[in-house]
Amino acid sequence: MPNEQKTSSKKRIWLIPVCILAAVALIAAIVLAAKAERKAVLTKTLTTFYDALYIESDLDAMKACIAEDAREDFESVMSMGGITPGYYRNYVQDALLEIGTEFTIGVRITSLSEYGTSDIAKIQQTFPDTEKAVRAEYEIIFTDTNGEDHVYTNSMIFVMVDNHWYMSTHLALPIGANMSISNS
Repeated sequence: MPNEQKTSSKKRIWLIPVCILAAVALIAAIVLAAKAERKAVLTKTLTTFYDALYIESDLDAMKACIAEDAREDFESVMSMGGITPGYYRNYVQDALLEIGTEFTIGVRITSLSEYGTSDIAKIQQTFPDTEKAVRAEYEIIFTDTNGEDHVYTNSMIFVMVDNHWYMSTHLALPIGANMSISNS
């Protein structure tokens, strides 16, 4: 009987590494799924913003993508301080001149970097309700009617407030009055 217990114990010892590997694999899968979901949410936010700017010319839709603490400044920029309330419509005209009469917009995130606790504390000086923050490097792809892509690169800090991700600012726009990003 004692030999049977030794054999049974040896068989159970192999279960420990297998269980540890299974737990590590499960945690890795959860982390990867969370990153993929975050990337999808940020891509959707950016696509909504650029569609609202360059296709729909919808200031309210643009503002909904921006963190609440930056919305007033954003609206001021897009209306030239209230002097020209529809100024943001010029971006549509500029895009039509550069790309063509019709185009679609896509966004591709090329990298995401999470901010640590000390960096979030700095971001909270501007955006006090920030729970998390990430920096996204991404491409904005304007595809014209001929199927030709016009690709612009940009980066953006996103902040999570009340479990929702928002753009921290509009930064430089690829086509329009404050054009500062070149076509690559």
